[in-house]
Amino acid sequence: MKSILIMAAGNGSRYGTLKQFDEMGPNREFLFEYTLFDAISSGFDHVVIVTKKDHVDTLSKYLNERLPEDVELDVVPQELPDLPKGCPLKSSRVKPWGTAHAVWVARNVIDNGFVVVNADDYYGRESMRLAMDFIHSNKDASTFASVPYKLSETLSPEGSVTRAICKAEGSYLKNIVEVREIREEGEKIIDKETSQVFTGEEVTSMNLWVFGPKVFNLLEKDLLEFVNSPNTKDQDEIYIPKQVQHWIELGKARVRLTGAGKGWFGVTYANDKKRAMDHLAERTRMKDYPAPLWNR
Repeated sequence: MKSILIMAAGNGSRYGTLKQFDEMGPNREFLFEYTLFDAISSGFDHVVIVTKKDHVDTLSKYLNERLPEDVELDVVPQELPDLPKGCPLKSSRVKPWGTAHAVWVARNVIDNGFVVVNADDYYGRESMRLAMDFIHSNKDASTFASVPYKLSETLSPEGSVTRAICKAEGSYLKNIVEVREIREEGEKIIDKETSQVFTGEEVTSMNLWVFGPKVFNLLEKDLLEFVNSPNTKDQDEIYIPKQVQHWIELGKARVRLTGAGKGWFGVTYANDKKRAMDHLAERTRMKDYPAPLWNR
């Protein structure tokens, strides 16, 4: 099987609601359903949704009624107590552990190459094809991949965004740095936090990763260190980009940068929703997607 893991457990602090379950398609589809449609069209046949425990039954029913019958579905809860052995859970902890933990909780349902994406981003069909091509061609268990985008194509006119800026060495990722307050100001793209100016051509990770089963062992060690660290506060989270950088520095993994993805858009802010809906409606009008999206 070839798996796609959708991270759908976020709180949507800037958006104001659970944007991963906001209806945006012409027939009230969620945004991540279009990513699933593109992934299945590219050959993925196993869908894994990581979400809050309260949403597991609802999502399972919803997707089982829509996905093609030959596509396997697992809906996995991301729960605070689900930690490696040797990780004590602080009673004061309320906030989720973060995206690295969201991937790790799927360890019992994935045993093959798989792609990881956010539920609140639209990645485009070409990106799913690039991810599948890498899975088919990769023979090294320690080599992963990222499908990157051009920075200028990932911004929001509604306000600042956090972006992971990549630096390459040949076709491999050398360094990844999270920049937290990027926005357009006139003709400039600037980080409000540091005043750094960008050209817009920078290679940018939008959390579209391609991993193999080895990633679960790496994440387990990282979670043990993170949870047991006296420096970890109740609000701290463990994120995929930071851990990927850690693995590269230690020589535990390499990350190949595929060709650039095309057509990304997201819904960071509430006012991004109309643009997303207009885009999906236009793609449907152009027959890129059927309406309704699923036909069962």
